[in-house]
Amino acid sequence: MPSDPTGDASARAAWHAHADTVRRMLASVSAGDVEAFVADLADDAEYVAPYYPEMAPRRSRSEIAAMFAGLFARFASVSYEITALHETTDPDTVICEVRGDNEVRGTGRRYRNHYVMFVRFRGDVVVRWTEYSDPNVYQRAVAGG
Repeated sequence: MPSDPTGDASARAAWHAHADTVRRMLASVSAGDVEAFVADLADDAEYVAPYYPEMAPRRSRSEIAAMFAGLFARFASVSYEITALHETTDPDTVICEVRGDNEVRGTGRRYRNHYVMFVRFRGDVVVRWTEYSDPNVYQRAVAGG
């Protein structure tokens, strides 16, 4: 972990608390509990997946909840596992690498992707979640290619 150049123990503690929140949120999605996931979002939170041109940014807790509820219409099972957390000098930003392994509903095919997520906090709530992954992996899984 990089050292905090200011030596501010409270900033490091805040970052670790935020990292724990991200862990809990991804575990909630994996368990199918959208309500628990969105409980840690600000009302005006934004979710962005810039490599998916068909996916417009979601700009509220309710839009993000609807998007994640739709996830379970497409996938019979969902699993997101954090493989690495990268501590930053900004206690309000968590960067994580995540492996997803989801079963495409009705097909038995697996959608396995690698994600890099940037999660930005304001106080104790998430205000922006930016997710980078390979949209071609998604297209192949859902189209059967």
